[in-house]
Amino acid sequence: MEQAQTELVEDYASRLREAGIDVTTSVLQRRPLSDGIFEINTAVQPKVVVKATLFHSAAERGTLVDSDWQLMRACPYPLWLVKADNMAENPLIVAAVDPSNAHDKPATLDYEIVRTAKAIAELTQGDVHLVHTYERLAGIGAAAGMAFKSGKLPIDEIDARIKSEHRNALDVLAETNGIDIDHAHQLSGRAQDILPAFSRSQNAGLVVMGALARWGLKRMIIGSTAERVIDHIASDILIVRLGDHQMYES
Repeated sequence: MEQAQTELVEDYASRLREAGIDVTTSVLQRRPLSDGIFEINTAVQPKVVVKATLFHSAAERGTLVDSDWQLMRACPYPLWLVKADNMAENPLIVAAVDPSNAHDKPATLDYEIVRTAKAIAELTQGDVHLVHTYERLAGIGAAAGMAFKSGKLPIDEIDARIKSEHRNALDVLAETNGIDIDHAHQLSGRAQDILPAFSRSQNAGLVVMGALARWGLKRMIIGSTAERVIDHIASDILIVRLGDHQMYES
């Protein structure tokens, strides 16, 4: 089995070498697979980790033992999960951002997402679109929780304020990063519903998302948006996080 795997990997590598790309190969025997990938990452310090991904069964989603989830939660390097056979020329690249800093998400992570999307767009002559989703009811519920007195809430007023605050934050992010305002989309709804629908409607070639490091029990029980959408986004997904490991030159 190992011999057959080695021959298959070398066949793939030979095609890349013919294109002038320097390639080294290895066959991982370590289980779980993610541990073996982490060991190689530590040794080679890659710019990006690229891995093919397929649909995950309900059992895999329930037990959280799949390598993709382990890599999404702990890989310190940008993680490119490949779904499509080929990326179209001049691809539309979606940068999924949250400039409102919901859920204590650091604002700097949004800038990392956008910078990464722009770096890839420059290499592929692609086009970057920012997408920010917000949940109307979640914001209204938070406002209700902060109220000192019970009473009827001005729902429409609160909703309009939330929408305006989110829009202003998105516009600042777009302007700061040189993104056309027409390419900054604010959409109402849950990210796990909106991102797959938007990326499909725009025939996106790549969705760039952020992830926060999680450890211990929190790492096991709290899922990120990336984990919830991995099976529903048709395009490739690139996951970045804050840290010293970047795909682009600073």
